[in-house]
Amino acid sequence: MRASQPIRFVGLLCTATWLSVTASRATIIGGGNVINQTWNPAGNPYIVQGDVTVPGGAFLLINAGTIVQFASTDGQAAGSDTSRVELIVNGTLTVAGTSASPVTFQAQSGTGTAIWYGIEPSSAATSVSIDHAVIRNASFGIRSSVLGNTLSVTNTTIDTCTYGVLSSTGNPVLDAVRVSNGTYGFYLAGEGTVTIRNGISQGGAYGVFVFAQSGTLNLSIVNSTLNGSSDYGMYVGTISTLFQANVTAQNLIVTNNGTGILREFGGGPVAVTVTYSDVWNNGTNYFGVMPGAGTISVNPAYVSATNFHLLAGSPAIDAGNSGADVPTHDFDGNARPIDGNGVGGAAYDMGAYEFVPGPALGSVPEVNGGPQPVLRISTPDHISLNLQWGAACGGAATDYAIYEGAIGSWYSHVPGLCTTSGNLTAVYSPAPGNRYYLVVPLNASAEGIYGHATSGSPIPVSVSACRTSQDTAGCP
Repeated sequence: MRASQPIRFVGLLCTATWLSVTASRATIIGGGNVINQTWNPAGNPYIVQGDVTVPGGAFLLINAGTIVQFASTDGQAAGSDTSRVELIVNGTLTVAGTSASPVTFQAQSGTGTAIWYGIEPSSAATSVSIDHAVIRNASFGIRSSVLGNTLSVTNTTIDTCTYGVLSSTGNPVLDAVRVSNGTYGFYLAGEGTVTIRNGISQGGAYGVFVFAQSGTLNLSIVNSTLNGSSDYGMYVGTISTLFQANVTAQNLIVTNNGTGILREFGGGPVAVTVTYSDVWNNGTNYFGVMPGAGTISVNPAYVSATNFHLLAGSPAIDAGNSGADVPTHDFDGNARPIDGNGVGGAAYDMGAYEFVPGPALGSVPEVNGGPQPVLRISTPDHISLNLQWGAACGGAATDYAIYEGAIGSWYSHVPGLCTTSGNLTAVYSPAPGNRYYLVVPLNASAEGIYGHATSGSPIPVSVSACRTSQDTAGCP
């Protein structure tokens, strides 16, 4: 039995870099009106000590890499919450972060929720555009009462806020917004038409809370992932018989919540349509809702409990459908749709992430002594590795083991997996740094050889081998 020789796979080693800003460089914002200002990283950190307001007719532009910190008490003792600092927008707010340099809003000290109040676009706001931001430690990440299409939030992470996004009116568009570690993810009240695309809600009590309190409240939620809320992945209701709520949900993944999707009875008219979605492993998947066309209830195969990219072979790949609000990109900015499973051409995936088959990172045939299976390595989700190989040349192999070592420290390989259940493919989480891999055929009592080094000599057995004996017989 033989296996491929080591793959020289070059991994990526990420090093955390901490930014330290001395107090002498801080820009102090005491509170009051902020008129036609631009905040840049050169002023970091901006320490806001009291409520600030962008008045009507004025603007505040916050450029990429800027850090805004909010004091834990309100020096103005005013606004919606006299004890917490607010950023109130009656004019124009433009947050212009980038993926490499987001704009950060957080507490000056402390790591919990509700240390400051939040970003508060009012009904008088002219334009509010928030792109590539990180918002932490607020009562409300964003509390919006804007009118019309005034509010756009894209590529933004809201973490450890009691409410992620609260919208009480208007027609906001929320695209690639991730909310985690609060109580409510997306809290939609009052009336208006809200669009959520590529949204992610993680943890908390409610992922999406839809509660009409005036007029008609419409929600279109597409290609979003709602996971791990203790009460509801999505709750839809009204405060009285006078009001109406309508939800159209498509291409969702709703998993591991107390209740997946609930339609409340007893108030005004509530309509919930769910199509082409995976609703799975909730305490109750649906309550008061009839699953529609294309719905499934199976494990979507996330990369991990907190990483909602899909693994190769996920049933959510190419299982979605097109539609008016279905986005042409995913949470990461990858194009939609693509052919993720290699069958039937390009099709939309369910959830916030489109599965992108990774390019082959490496392949090495074992040629010493004759042709042998090729080991191929790819990274379908850009995080884990997908290893694929051919069957062992001998007939005695019933299973395979995977060994991992550090490039430059040859023969450092140790077992990563001692069984693939006989499969010729495996998904593997690599250790940091530059790694090489060996796939070794085995049966219940013995391993095959580990292949040959470039010199032609056999690769040594691991010091902690999966089997205590080795079958060195050659293949015909």
